[in-house]
Amino acid sequence: MLKLSSAVLFVIGLSFIYNHSFGQAMRKGSLGLEVGFPTGKGSENASTGFGGSFRYESAFKNSDKASWLFSVGYISFPANVNLPGYNVSGSTSIIPVTLGVKYYPNGSFNGFYFGGEMGLAAITAKVTVSGFGSVSASENKFMFAPNVGYHFSGFDLTIRYNAISDGNFFGIRGAFTF
Repeated sequence: MLKLSSAVLFVIGLSFIYNHSFGQAMRKGSLGLEVGFPTGKGSENASTGFGGSFRYESAFKNSDKASWLFSVGYISFPANVNLPGYNVSGSTSIIPVTLGVKYYPNGSFNGFYFGGEMGLAAITAKVTVSGFGSVSASENKFMFAPNVGYHFSGFDLTIRYNAISDGNFFGIRGAFTF
C-alpha cells in the first residue's frame, strides 16, 4: 500500500510541476552514465557502482535561471567478502526516481549550476554464500541528492552526494543532452 500511495503522490506532484512550469520554457532530455562510490556505514565491502539514467529538464515559466527535473536511473554496486572457508558475494541495485531543481547563475542550460533532487530509491540486495545459496531483499527509501555541475553544449556533467539513510554514495554523471 505504501508503494501505491507513494506512486500516486509522485504522479500528482509531477503533474502539478508540469502544469505550472511550462510556457515557452526551454526543455532538454539527457541520457547519462553513472559512477557511484559508496560511503559511510556498510561501504567497507562494496565496490564502485556503475549504471545509467534518463533525465528530463525544463526551465520554470518566467525564469531564465531555474529549472526543474525528473530523473530515473539504475546503479549496481557489487560486493565480495572472503571469510575462512566461504566466499560471500553479492550486489546492491538502486533504482532512484527523483524530482529536483537546478539553478544556473548564467541562465538556463548555460555553464555552472547547483541544485538538488529528492524522491524514492528502490533498493534490492542479493547475497550468495558458497555452500549455502542466495538470499535477497528489497525496500524503498527516501533519498536526497544535493549536486553541482556544468552544462556544456550537448553534454552535462553532474557531481552529487546521494543520501539514502544507510546506503549513501558519492556519484558522478556524464550525460549527452538532446
